Amino acid sequence: SMSRIDRVLASGDWLALGENPALWVLPRSISDHCPLVFRFNVVNWGPKPFRFNNHWLENKEFHGPNRETYGVGDEKIEKLISEITRLDLLGESVCLSDDEVKWRKLLFAEVWHLKKSKESMIIQRFRAKWLREGDVNSRYFHACIKSRRKHNSIQALQTNDGWAENATDIRQVIVSFFKNHFSTASWSLPRLDGIMFPLLTGDDNDALTRPFQMIEIQEAVLEADGNKSPGPDVFNFAFVKHFWDLLKGEVR
Repeated sequence: SMSRIDRVLASGDWLALGENPALWVLPRSISDHCPLVFRFNVVNWGPKPFRFNNHWLENKEFHGPNRETYGVGDEKIEKLISEITRLDLLGESVCLSDDEVKWRKLLFAEVWHLKKSKESMIIQRFRAKWLREGDVNSRYFHACIKSRRKHNSIQALQTNDGWAENATDIRQVIVSFFKNHFSTASWSLPRLDGIMFPLLTGDDNDALTRPFQMIEIQEAVLEADGNKSPGPDVFNFAFVKHFWDLLKGEVR
């Protein structure tokens, strides 16, 4: 087992230099202390699943997500800033025309809109309801993101054959575990003969089995948290609320 001095002390700034910092404790042999290995793990889990971002709904021309318009925010910001810089340099040598001044204002407005959208996306993914606008620029916020990411990450899994460390092996271990866990098996179920249970009346049974009314479904949808997803289709309730008039006909 580890002794009290088998530890690693690191500053927050140093930990921020890499992804997924992890401390590995190796088995000791004749020494009184365990060998320690500290490393940053960058695991490629493959393509990230699609997620609907609520800030897309702020665009009045939004008709559906597509990568060309919404998926390359950082690249668009860089291009806009480059164009603003070009106009600034031009303005140092000659006076900008009225059209160029208006164009520069539009570029600034678009940059601020994209930055605000990016901030909204980060807050949504972090799922912190207590955050206020502007908090995403704080060191504490980014430390919270890294802490959450580290907590949710899987560095390795121990199996009967040793440690699974890369993404492919970890996937296989997880799939194999749940296949065995949920495989068909015969169970000896207890019998409940002779036990009397309270019975429902006919009215109670009708109330429980009647179809939901559309007004009940609509109230549940409108009261739901917009960041929550009702199912594995990754479209959250913010999307459902925004397009409720179109989607309510598909409710079963």
